[in-house]
Amino acid sequence: MEPFSSDEIERIREYASYDIKKHNNFNFHVEIYILLFVLILVSPYVFYYYLINYSYFSKIYSILWYKILSYIKYVWILYAPIVILIAVGIIDFGKNMKLEAKIRDMPVDYKVIFQITTRGFNVEALRMSIESIDFWVPRYFGSKGYEIWVITEELDGRNEFEKYLLENISSKVRVVYVPREYVTQRHALHKAQALNYALDLRRKEGLISDRLWIYLMDEESILGEDTVLSIRKFIDSFPQHNTLISQGIVVYSNLMHYGTVTAAGEGIRPVWELGTEYFPSKYFGSKFSWKGSHLLYRSDLEDKVGWNINVFGDDLVFGLKAQEFSRVGF
Repeated sequence: MEPFSSDEIERIREYASYDIKKHNNFNFHVEIYILLFVLILVSPYVFYYYLINYSYFSKIYSILWYKILSYIKYVWILYAPIVILIAVGIIDFGKNMKLEAKIRDMPVDYKVIFQITTRGFNVEALRMSIESIDFWVPRYFGSKGYEIWVITEELDGRNEFEKYLLENISSKVRVVYVPREYVTQRHALHKAQALNYALDLRRKEGLISDRLWIYLMDEESILGEDTVLSIRKFIDSFPQHNTLISQGIVVYSNLMHYGTVTAAGEGIRPVWELGTEYFPSKYFGSKFSWKGSHLLYRSDLEDKVGWNINVFGDDLVFGLKAQEFSRVGF
């Protein structure tokens, strides 16, 4: 099924490059990361040896400073457990990262709402997010197996905003405006307020069920075939793992044209998440780190937990509360 014409596919050819073939052919250099972690572990010893044994420093530093430096070499103990988890996570993920598209032709008897939360200012980023959904999702969910919800605050030019989305981007978009006067019982903050309003709307419309799943996205989120296939695979295998919530690794797209320094900094995130999220989720069914995007859960779980959260880090609170009702997947 092709959701776009040939001209439109050419215009968004960047999304088409995020396919299973590229995902499976990704060269995951495990040995490089292991070497990096070893270097990090031994760096305190090198630092200590250089300052203490180099004659110039040993003469000018006081006894107190000498003692302080002597204890620096034990700093590695503080972060060694996390480093070990990351290393194990990288090795395990590298062995199990391959995906197959065999389930593409299997029927879907449930629905997924791809829900984007935005303030409505960065329309270009929102356009890319929605178009990536429309390009990849129909291939695995058909035309009736998904919806696109855009949750945004009340806008002065709401008619123009909605018209632009429907006429220029996708006819499947449902724009949900959070009224300015909307307040939750606990005065939920910012994004949590918007997410709770969307939940209240689903409750009002009777959409809460075990056949409806919610996938949270930010306006800069761009889907690839690997993401959509992973969502489909997770939901289809629910009878085996009986898990109502799952979170994946956030890797920001090159299409957003970040600067070199920013892109390099973001490169640390996936490696960190392989240890702090992938490893504990897979082997223990729980974790302590959560994000408000790339988050998949069933609507009846959201109904139990809710987004009526009046603290910063609402995604963390939501994830921790969700663990009271379900194991965590990845």
